[in-house]
Amino acid sequence: MTDPTRTVRIPDHLWERADRMAEHLADDPELSLHGKVTRSVVLRLALARGLASLEDQYGTPAPAEPAPAAKRKTRASAKPKGKGKR
Repeated sequence: MTDPTRTVRIPDHLWERADRMAEHLADDPELSLHGKVTRSVVLRLALARGLASLEDQYGTPAPAEPAPAAKRKTRASAKPKGKGKR
């Protein structure tokens, strides 16, 4: 399951900075192991690091990482096993 899409307004100057940073980080072997370094990757990284910095500064404990979401059963996976066509 993927994370839900969120809508936020980002000023143009920050958007441009994220683009420049994505180009710069494209050569980072550690980050590029996970795929192409895009603007979205840079913004997620900046958000995570920024929140960690604010939590440290203000003494707010970081919440535990959420557990992976359980797979939802689909109709196909909910059918009883062992029964064939009649």
